[in-house]
Amino acid sequence: MKAAMLWAMPESNTDHFSLKVPFHSSIGDTSFSVDVFEAKPKGETRGLLIVIQEIFGVNDHIRSVARHFADLGFTAWAPAFFDVIEPGIEMGYSAEELQRGRELVGKLGWDKPLATLAAAAGKWADSHRGKPVATIGYCWGGALSYLASTRLKGTGIKACVNYYGRQAYDFRHETVTLPLIMHYGEKDPFIPMDIVNAIKAEHEEIRVFTYPEAGHGFNRDSSHDYHKESADLAWARTESFLKENGF
Repeated sequence: MKAAMLWAMPESNTDHFSLKVPFHSSIGDTSFSVDVFEAKPKGETRGLLIVIQEIFGVNDHIRSVARHFADLGFTAWAPAFFDVIEPGIEMGYSAEELQRGRELVGKLGWDKPLATLAAAAGKWADSHRGKPVATIGYCWGGALSYLASTRLKGTGIKACVNYYGRQAYDFRHETVTLPLIMHYGEKDPFIPMDIVNAIKAEHEEIRVFTYPEAGHGFNRDSSHDYHKESADLAWARTESFLKENGF
């Protein structure tokens, strides 16, 4: 049985649009397109949050997160990163789907998702100049948000948020060039505290928060992994961080 939803369904405006992404590689220049789920606040926007999915695609949970952010006054865009491989991938949390998700992100790599983030920030700047942009990612998306903080300075992204991104560890030696905040659960079976402590040791300049009662996916209110107290505290810290960075 799914856990009760934390957030009531907000009265935000939602839509989809196709984002064209220029892509430069060693074999030449090309482009691709991904679908973006958009949730907009009723009033003036505080800025754009690019919501980066877990390995399960842009599913009901990610759309609910985007709607929640819109209810708080942000515009939220959730790109379907897997569209590069196969359009419309949307999964639940079974063992089989977990395995498929891992295979998909392995096949996708990092360069095209990073190009997607840069293209989204550029599109936002074209019509909302002066309104800030941040990335906020979960699990695989958390690691991608971390990479945005090390590789996407100058694209218009102003701040990055990483929720339990294990693969940030693999890139821990990269220099963080954008404001960054990170959240990890101390009971996460996939991310031992040794890994988190290694990230913290490498980046004493950033805030890495840990939550004693939380495991992996503690912000995902649609599953048994959800831990309300940790999720609420992490969001309070995240919102304060966003305000510090112009939102």
